[in-house]
Amino acid sequence: MLLGGIIALGVIAAMVTLKPGEDLVEPFVVLGFGMLCNIGYTLGWITEIFVKKSKTYGPTMFKVGLLFSLVVVSLPAIAHLINIP
Repeated sequence: MLLGGIIALGVIAAMVTLKPGEDLVEPFVVLGFGMLCNIGYTLGWITEIFVKKSKTYGPTMFKVGLLFSLVVVSLPAIAHLINIP
């Protein structure tokens, strides 16, 4: 996930030109993203408590969560590539 975030930031930094004093990312967005990540992490083990015991549930949800996290981290770069303001 760290590598995905670094690549996304690199793509954005290479394609965006900012005027002096402008921020690329507002601090509140960064804090909100951190809170959403913690909520998702917490919901992971809570769902395992209420789901019927299965050997495949944990690994499957780990893969889905990892893919979701990589997509979320890449969204700013993808939005910029297709020119969404």
